[in-house]
Amino acid sequence: MKIARKYWIVVGLAAAVLLGSSSKASAQYYGRPRYYAPAPAYYPPSNYRSGLVIGGAIGFGGLTADQCNICGGGLSLEGHIGGMLNPQLALMFDVWTVIHPISGSNDDMTSTLYTGALQLWLTPIFWLKGGAGLGNTTVGNNLDGFAGATGFALMGGAGVELVQRGPFALDLQGRVGHTFIADIDGGPVTQYGFMIGFNWY
Repeated sequence: MKIARKYWIVVGLAAAVLLGSSSKASAQYYGRPRYYAPAPAYYPPSNYRSGLVIGGAIGFGGLTADQCNICGGGLSLEGHIGGMLNPQLALMFDVWTVIHPISGSNDDMTSTLYTGALQLWLTPIFWLKGGAGLGNTTVGNNLDGFAGATGFALMGGAGVELVQRGPFALDLQGRVGHTFIADIDGGPVTQYGFMIGFNWY
């Protein structure tokens, strides 16, 4: 009788130990806090801008002026070189010309702006540009020569980068410029352009 009672006591203790171990293991398994990997550090994308800035653009443009009967549309060309002041702001020398063939003659009307410009990226793909410098407007041809005038000029533009591949970006841009030429020289000239730009940063 005593042996049987000891037997059941031993069995009971063993069962209690087994149940306790099982519940503890279960609690450790289900109650274990999940491991969350830390968020990856931010690395600049491949199109991160730095260093030298160089590029150009080509497209359609036009020239207008008060009482101008030879103004009109034509080829718009642009080129620039400079450097990034920070990943969103560039300082550059910008040259932009619009060439309008004058109908019924061999002459061209050409307006070219030479400006120091700042280009600011408001978003990763959208930018604004503004500059000031000199503008020169000429009428003529290479055989007979050119007549022209020069004045203070302002330029502004905006663009959207459609393609970004490493240091290269292709954009669609529009811009307008104004040269303050004296009335005696023909008066102020406004030029505009819509172009595709090719840029390296």
